[in-house]
Amino acid sequence: MIIMYSATFAMTVIIGIAIMHLFLGFSTAILMGYGPKRWSDIRLTIVRRPVSFRQSRPRRSARSTSPGSTGKLQPTSPKQAPARPARRPDVRRAAAPAAGQSPSPVKAPGKIVLRPRAQPNENEIETEPPAKALTQQLDAWRDGESRHETPSMSGIRVELEDSEPDEATRASLSNAIREHIRAQLRKDRRLLKISDNQFAWFSPDVSPDDALMPVERIRQMLNKTRFRRRGTALRMTVVAALVIARKTDDATELLARLGASLQYALSKPEQTTCLDTGQGPESVEAIPVEIEEGECDLE
Repeated sequence: MIIMYSATFAMTVIIGIAIMHLFLGFSTAILMGYGPKRWSDIRLTIVRRPVSFRQSRPRRSARSTSPGSTGKLQPTSPKQAPARPARRPDVRRAAAPAAGQSPSPVKAPGKIVLRPRAQPNENEIETEPPAKALTQQLDAWRDGESRHETPSMSGIRVELEDSEPDEATRASLSNAIREHIRAQLRKDRRLLKISDNQFAWFSPDVSPDDALMPVERIRQMLNKTRFRRRGTALRMTVVAALVIARKTDDATELLARLGASLQYALSKPEQTTCLDTGQGPESVEAIPVEIEEGECDLE
């Protein structure tokens, strides 16, 4: 009787300790933020699986015994053996090369090429009127993020000091001047051909002080380049101008102000670069730029 009470007391103590540990662990988990918040969370953690006490039947062997045999397994004849299903080829493994053949090289995945945004065709730039192209740029500036900036229009004009050249010389020189200017401009700048000897570009996203340096560098570069035609160097004068665009300017007015500024720079003895901030063109001091002399054969 005493033994039974002792066993009952021991089980009670063990169950009490287990319940206490369970309660302390559950409380600690809740305080640390890892415990369940709802009763449904506790029910989801309990998984009930039925337990089957039936013995699993032994799998029948592939070999069968004949009815009159003594229980010994009779081997199946090779002709009567059931055909095994064909094994699927592993597409992840390459076929082994035959003897004497080198394995074929693994083809690398192709590169992903991102096509650049379509740029206007060179022929379209040449045939489109400069006023129309400049109107599109002015509208984009007024509607874009740089509408609060002060844009400017830069221009280059080339005048030959010799007699009037023939048509072939004039066309070759115009193309050479255009390519030299384009090589010095940013890729997003659109070079407008005002005439055979005058080019211009619009700068909506830089201040006039920063736009003055590129046009002065291009002017000095052209001055230090000897353009030759049939072995004879062409003597020419290069002037530059920069005109600040006002809110009320349209394309025609802006191009007219640029042309007047280029003509004013051409009439000055120094023949350098002039600037128009809205009060008329004024000469600016030449910016020192280190440029090496070069040659260009128009042939």
